[in-house]
Amino acid sequence: MRTKVAGVSFRQNEVALVSKQDDITMLKCLEYNGLKLLHKKSGNVVGYIPKPLISAFEKYTDTDGKVVDVNKWDGPTGLVVEFN
Repeated sequence: MRTKVAGVSFRQNEVALVSKQDDITMLKCLEYNGLKLLHKKSGNVVGYIPKPLISAFEKYTDTDGKVVDVNKWDGPTGLVVEFN
């Protein structure tokens, strides 16, 4: 499954370290009742699975995925991740 990552505009410094094909881990985020995405290389949270997609992505919790696209405009403003 593939999705654009939510919350990246609040984490521009962390997202700037992300490259295409980098490994991402999805973890439960209890404080936001959601799923956070951790960049494996830096150990930083780079965003979240969008709320409407949480139930579809929950089966990938505690698994690794890949960054398939990094969209940069005036700064890092978008990531697309994929979990199989």
